[in-house]
Amino acid sequence: MFALVLSIPLNFLPGARILELWAFGIGKKSDHFAASSSLRLSSMAVCALLAIKGGENFDKLLAFVGTFCSVPIQFIYPALFHLKLCKPGWFATAVDFGIIAVGVSFMVLTLVAM
Repeated sequence: MFALVLSIPLNFLPGARILELWAFGIGKKSDHFAASSSLRLSSMAVCALLAIKGGENFDKLLAFVGTFCSVPIQFIYPALFHLKLCKPGWFATAVDFGIIAVGVSFMVLTLVAM
């Protein structure tokens, strides 16, 4: 348990850096140290509140996150990238649209099942 608590910064830091770059842009860290620290603190507080409130319905929270994060990465985005980058023929285009339809149907089924 102690090792799990100590590994939280390893999971949190990449997302926090992306959020800071989006919010403050590229520059010296000393220019926006207080704002960056408060942004990290507030995002950790939001994550903690979600964990506390979502703990009662963890299965629904996990299904919601999986619906909007996993399914598009597994089914929808690869087919869209293939359509955009490869300019396939009619058969491959039909297969790509079929995969996209399966991914969207999985998203809808997961949302309805919640």
